[in-house]
Amino acid sequence: MKMNLSVVMGVVDKTTAPLKGMSSESDHYAKAIKKIQKAQADDSAAIGMIDSFKSAKKAMNKNAIAIAATSERLKDLKEKAESAGKPSAALTEKMAKQKERLDKLNGEHAEYKNHLVKLGKQLTKTGVKMHDLDGESNRLNQRYKKHGQEVSKLSKKYAILKGVMKPIQKLNGKIKLPNVG
Repeated sequence: MKMNLSVVMGVVDKTTAPLKGMSSESDHYAKAIKKIQKAQADDSAAIGMIDSFKSAKKAMNKNAIAIAATSERLKDLKEKAESAGKPSAALTEKMAKQKERLDKLNGEHAEYKNHLVKLGKQLTKTGVKMHDLDGESNRLNQRYKKHGQEVSKLSKKYAILKGVMKPIQKLNGKIKLPNVG
């Protein structure tokens, strides 16, 4: 089928503008989806940090209880040693083991404390309020779900736009400009 050059160029001109508009709209949806997915990833990371903070705090509390119990046992052993006057080798060995265990627990406690301080700073940087971690966790979960709904809504619109663009792109691909020369 041979067509006049002016007719072909007119068709190309008429289809180019709508295609460029649809293409920019397509880019808009893709950018919006990426932006929301990044926010969703940030929320997910903050939720993970909150859970990590809670578990570290729980471990620190268990460690504090163990420190108190070990300190109490060491105190009892020292009292036995003082009451005996000259402590036996077994009692001295028990005291040394309790002292070693207490030092180990104190070291772990310091590590937990440092970890909690670092996590607290990171959470504060992400905008999480440290005084109400449960409320913040709920807020972030709701926001995460909202972002998921927004992504699915935009993905549907994007799929519809791609479906509308497909026939026009096929038509544009079929139009061949004549060779001059």
